[in-house]
Amino acid sequence: MATQSRAQSCSGNLQPAFWKQTFGKGANPGPGLPPGKTNYTYTTDPCPPEGYYTIVHSTGGCGANNWNPLDVCCTPGDTNGYMMLVNASETAGDVYVDTARDLCGSTNFQLSFTVANLSKAASCGGHPLPPDLLFSVETPSGTVINSGRTGTLDFDFSSDIFSLYFRTPDAVTSVVVRIATANAGGCGNDFILDDIEIGACGPLVSAGMVVSPGNFNPYINRCVGDPSPLSLSASVGTGYMAPYYQWQFYNGLEWIDIGGAIAPDYSFTAPQATGTFKYRLSVAEAANISSHNCRVVSNEVTVSILQPTMLITAGSNSPVCEN
Repeated sequence: MATQSRAQSCSGNLQPAFWKQTFGKGANPGPGLPPGKTNYTYTTDPCPPEGYYTIVHSTGGCGANNWNPLDVCCTPGDTNGYMMLVNASETAGDVYVDTARDLCGSTNFQLSFTVANLSKAASCGGHPLPPDLLFSVETPSGTVINSGRTGTLDFDFSSDIFSLYFRTPDAVTSVVVRIATANAGGCGNDFILDDIEIGACGPLVSAGMVVSPGNFNPYINRCVGDPSPLSLSASVGTGYMAPYYQWQFYNGLEWIDIGGAIAPDYSFTAPQATGTFKYRLSVAEAANISSHNCRVVSNEVTVSILQPTMLITAGSNSPVCEN
């Protein structure tokens, strides 16, 4: 199934999602959602009736083959990954509502989700109602921070990724994500929903060894035992009012902050053993640097410590006799 993106997108450095809803994975059907997350009624029927939803990784051509058969969607590589399959009710309203926590105030983020129209264009006598969804990010008290609308979804059963850029108000560390139908139900208006995610959005960050102003080499080779300092640098684009810098080292399991390495430039003695070592610069508003959810990071810088090549010398067995 083809995928396209329709976005009010982060124009800088979008980080991997720290908050997401992929509905899990497993055999059909999956479990219903916890109370309060939808106004729809759960059913184990893979072809839910109007006003109902189910959690499945695949479904057949329901409604006398009025729906496109679905065998995979939408998380790449997620075998038997579930999605929320919705047969919209006659009344427009909330489909999915959830609270994302552990954000930071006065910080930029992006919400994204995947949706696809299930109905075939020839269903409903050739006049199916296409889904049209409203989505918003709100404060816990109900103030809308930003909102968007999918518009009518195509009948070619390609999945669409919709995005919404937003900035949290000062001191707001959790937001309500709301996805609702804009159209009243009827014949058609059937869709799947998946991969609802939030990630931090910040300035572009490039790091490595300086090659020329603004250009960095992220792959560095050194011989074991080389005592000369190793110098890394980074450029950070605009976007933060009071940026705070923190270099990190990858220990094979996770990224660890390096004590005292809190400037765009970082000089240190290279590791004295052979191996491959990775570094990066993380950046956040100064008040948010303690939260990894609110940082953006540079590309990885790879330092390879190599054993010097064995020195080979050549000699002569001269003189020799002709022929």
